[in-house]
Amino acid sequence: MVGSITLLRGDGTEGFYYYDIGEGPVVWATPGSERYLSPTTFPWDSDAETLALESMGLWNIVPGSDFAYTVYRLDQDYPIDHYDGYNDTAAVAASELDPGTLAVTYLVGEGANWYDMDVLFSDSPGGVGYTLAANPDCDVVTNPTPTNGFSFLLIAVHEMGHALGLAHNPLGDEPPGTPWFVATMNPSYPAGGPVGQENIIEVHTDDRNGIRFLYPAAAQVDPPFHDLAIAGYTSGPTIGVVEPVWFDPPSIAPLEQLSVRSVIENFGTADEESVWQGFYISTDEVIDNSDQLVGLLLWDLASSDAIEFDMTMNLIDDVAAGTYYFGSILDDQNEVAEVYEDNNAIAYCETITITQAAPEINEIDPDVAPCGRAYVGPAPSVTFPINMGPITWSLERPLSGMTIDSNTGEISWASPLPSTSPYAVTIRATNGAGSSTTQLQLTVVTGDTSGNGTLDLADLPDFTTCLTGPKGTLDATCTCADLDGDDDADLSDIAELQVIFEN
Repeated sequence: MVGSITLLRGDGTEGFYYYDIGEGPVVWATPGSERYLSPTTFPWDSDAETLALESMGLWNIVPGSDFAYTVYRLDQDYPIDHYDGYNDTAAVAASELDPGTLAVTYLVGEGANWYDMDVLFSDSPGGVGYTLAANPDCDVVTNPTPTNGFSFLLIAVHEMGHALGLAHNPLGDEPPGTPWFVATMNPSYPAGGPVGQENIIEVHTDDRNGIRFLYPAAAQVDPPFHDLAIAGYTSGPTIGVVEPVWFDPPSIAPLEQLSVRSVIENFGTADEESVWQGFYISTDEVIDNSDQLVGLLLWDLASSDAIEFDMTMNLIDDVAAGTYYFGSILDDQNEVAEVYEDNNAIAYCETITITQAAPEINEIDPDVAPCGRAYVGPAPSVTFPINMGPITWSLERPLSGMTIDSNTGEISWASPLPSTSPYAVTIRATNGAGSSTTQLQLTVVTGDTSGNGTLDLADLPDFTTCLTGPKGTLDATCTCADLDGDDDADLSDIAELQVIFEN
């Protein structure tokens, strides 16, 4: 099913960036940070507060790191001072931030340690506001509008990455064509985007490696943490700006080639070997392994590894024409016992159209018809009967008395006429995409009333019943007994038959 694979990035490359004073990274003195939530921006038990807490919690649960945020709720708003040692988290008027800024983290350090980090969110990002959905879909992520707004959770997780000491990855000012990868710390919205078809926001692999580097766990994670994921977004042509994973062309027919971009990640601390990744089409927007499998890959994924790749596949399965959801599942047979199983499948943002292919008729073996007796031929078939159907069958210049069933393609001939050479019967198949023809070589031997393709003793009983003598009248069923061609069945025809038997 797979034509070729091109790895765009993989093999455990560390792509994270951090702040360095020349002697090493700047980190919090203890592996954690206290954050103070504005009661105006994050009212008690509000959706905004819940997402703010979740944005910190996602960094807290990265396996292999000892870093942890703790949270304090203020009883009132205080003036924000970037040098007071309080890590404030609040919304401010958009006019107080640089044009186009959704949020900003102010970082203040003392030597090799951070002292104050204030995270300020625009109160009207991009002039369209926020969505407080925990699982933002394709429309929210790729097209923020006044109706759906920007995903607050995506922005908050990114800013909390800064607030522990990670920098943008990539920086965003690299020359065009510079390799980069999907990450929570990508510099432009939507950062790395959600993962899986449930649009779950998680910390991506590069950033997990980053927090582990800055705040390594005192001991190895035991038992190993198993968690595979498949990303919904991929590196785009603009440095630091992701786009939804894609396939091309949007419309294909069987045997045509499909190009696919995919991003798979190992969020865990264990190497995973021989992991299957299936590609599927589905009649509904939920991709699972009961859907139509159209491609399959086998991977070894090292701990904390991620791979972005392009692949080509040929659609070789017989699929009905129509519009489908396209998707992929990493570990599609659930052979890896994972901590989280809800981030393994992805439904691509766009649907795929499978077009109907013009009929391609399978070769029909030559056949023999009994001379003068009713004949029904074999039903012809096409290479992709599901995709190419329904088909209308017809005959071109049919022989006298010959008909075809337009639904099945079976040929009927009430009284086959003998011939010195096989008939070439042309059969046509037609559907909504076009038509094609093939030929059936049909042999009818004079005297072969049994229809086995040769004259032998099996034909003798029918032959003798047709003897009428010289100048006798032959009925239609006895035409095949006239071996000498004189329009009767007599001793002369018996002599012909005898010669044939002797030879």
